[in-house]
Amino acid sequence: MTTSIILTRYLYVLDETLYSLQESMVKGNSFDETLFWVGEIYYSGYPDLLWEFIFEFYYNFCAITHPKYEKKLTKFHTLFKTKACISKIMAAITILFYTKKDYTVFRHWYLKPEIPNKTYVGRDPNWYKTLNIVPQCKNLIRSIHKENWHNVVFYLRYLDPDITYKAVKKYFTGVHKLTLADELLSTIPYNCKSHIILALIHHLRIDEKMIQTKRVFRAYHHKRFAAAFEESNKSVIPAYKTLPNKLKYAINDRIGCFPLQRYTVNLNNIYWYLWEYYAYKAPLWKDRFDKYNIKVDDDKKKIIFEDDDEYEEFCENYYYESDEQSKETQSKNIGPIPKISLETWLEDKIN
Repeated sequence: MTTSIILTRYLYVLDETLYSLQESMVKGNSFDETLFWVGEIYYSGYPDLLWEFIFEFYYNFCAITHPKYEKKLTKFHTLFKTKACISKIMAAITILFYTKKDYTVFRHWYLKPEIPNKTYVGRDPNWYKTLNIVPQCKNLIRSIHKENWHNVVFYLRYLDPDITYKAVKKYFTGVHKLTLADELLSTIPYNCKSHIILALIHHLRIDEKMIQTKRVFRAYHHKRFAAAFEESNKSVIPAYKTLPNKLKYAINDRIGCFPLQRYTVNLNNIYWYLWEYYAYKAPLWKDRFDKYNIKVDDDKKKIIFEDDDEYEEFCENYYYESDEQSKETQSKNIGPIPKISLETWLEDKIN
């Protein structure tokens, strides 16, 4: 997710829109809400961030039981790179929204261990000696065999993914006698290759009866939703009525188990008095500001207009008066999010 406060098209905090999108897709209750969050992120100028989210979500919640979707998502990504349009992103999102979720990979990936809890020393077992594994992957492979997921995640995060990928395939072909396709990690347009490998390990361990082998997926028809996206982008006159009209959903208050940027800053102060500076970090808002003669004051966290008439024009179009909005409206952007444990979050989803 993001590493600093960035305000989106309608002044949500960017990382919270991503986690709210994840929450909406995991629950699978409201496709309209999922569509809303995708639009907010996309039109704020973050299509690449959405693609990273799509693959991260896939490997966290869907990959081990739906391996055929990997190529489908990759195809949509390729089509998007050829001709960028939100429909390709929504086609990928739709597949994941309607797919049954599994929390195994997510639970293990978020362990984030700092050190291994066991090192395998002494004489290696016979099954290991036959594999010809590179020495640096020994503890990883022994950990997989022992189902020591703390160690597995540590080594996957620490070691070179191309090397671990080869070692993992050697283990499953040599010990479990599986036949694996000769594929390269580089063909998958997702930056976190170690995450892919963890999902692969779990996929190769589960009962074959749990695996969906057919390419059956929910199709997305953009004509049904194009009007909703267009409406979300229409200007509101006067500008101060924008937020009450456009904030269709509130940031989800059950995402407090994640490392939200709000926990490191005074979010109310940013939202009320410094919103222009933090909105300027988003591509959409940067384009809007850069039409005028401005200076960015990083010390005071202000956007300074050199011409009063230009500032007045900007305000007429975009000054949403966040500090003057009702408590109900403000709560959709910056409502409280209590901290919860990851286990509490998981229990809420699984039960």
